[in-house]
Amino acid sequence: MKKMLGERYELGAMIGTGGMADVYLAQDVRLNRQVAIKILRSDLARDPSFVTRFNKEALSVAALNHPGIVSVYDSGKEDSPSGAMPYIVMEYVEGKTLREIVNKGERFALNRAVEITEGILIALQYSHKNGIIHRDIKPGNIMITDNGDVKVMDFGIARALADTGATMTSTWNIVGTAQYLSPEQATGTQADARSDLYSVGCLLYELLAGRPPFTGDTPVAIAYQHVSAPLIPITELQESLDPALNAFFSIALAKDANERYQSANAMLKDLRKLIKGEGITTQIPKQMRKEKSRNRIAALSIALVLLVGGVSYFILSPNQSSVTRVLPNVVGLTEAQARQELAGLTITIQRAPDPRIPRDRVSSQLPLATIRVSEGSAVTLTISDGPG
Repeated sequence: MKKMLGERYELGAMIGTGGMADVYLAQDVRLNRQVAIKILRSDLARDPSFVTRFNKEALSVAALNHPGIVSVYDSGKEDSPSGAMPYIVMEYVEGKTLREIVNKGERFALNRAVEITEGILIALQYSHKNGIIHRDIKPGNIMITDNGDVKVMDFGIARALADTGATMTSTWNIVGTAQYLSPEQATGTQADARSDLYSVGCLLYELLAGRPPFTGDTPVAIAYQHVSAPLIPITELQESLDPALNAFFSIALAKDANERYQSANAMLKDLRKLIKGEGITTQIPKQMRKEKSRNRIAALSIALVLLVGGVSYFILSPNQSSVTRVLPNVVGLTEAQARQELAGLTITIQRAPDPRIPRDRVSSQLPLATIRVSEGSAVTLTISDGPG
């Protein structure tokens, strides 16, 4: 790889890598400052429509000037033996991603978790006001500086992928990490500012509970739960937390975007009231939907999205004459609690490391929650062995 990009940026050490790009520390020799350069994956670089859209999005994001957003300075492409090499030049931030911190097992006190979430919401409030939706809020896209400040990065990349026809499965795996994906993104419908707020809710839930609100063995399984599975009240996972948080998350993680917080400001106001011990004023979502109808529609929606993306995924329903119950969501429960919830079914237990789920708690279940099964049906539970 060339050591100088655009006759201006001198590449240094690689400081990060991911499913979509590698990140290098670099020196801007023209302005004599350190920058971070993200060089896109070769398969994305070979898609001319993606490169065009990506450059357009980079220009839009470069107009954002906010202390809570990692600045984009420049973008371009460099010719190489393997083809054109698109890159973006960003502000270099000394610190760690929130994902790195979470993966080290650091637990967050309520005040610090809320402080981080406030920083994200303030940044989104600014970007939404300027017409830019992030679409990929997750711990890996949140920087915590060495001074403890919060910075959101990677605006625009998810939009570039979506607008150039990336499949839903590639989007889940590369961009919108499934654990933070809004229901509307999971079903392939239009994302908006409220989609970002749902993702923020998922992130805060993980910081406080020690695990995301929905987990599973595959991105598809997790996406299904975002659309149809009931949310485990966070106080069931962390009994020491204020029960008022249950009401907050029922709004933040509402399946219907119309029942969610409608702006970053509204979500921010309720979050600050919770810290002060005041009750939230936003109306809690109505629970009037018929689960059976909603789950069937959700399953069909996800199946159709996957088929359009070139993936065959079939959700099979058992013969209705033998259906006697709907599987509850037992993820996060102890084995004993799960067995009690699943009494009458044939349980198989397996164990596996999982850094997101406390030891001796259920980390995943098959079949998924809300699937209809007959009495005596087999259910496999995976029990977490902790980080491993």
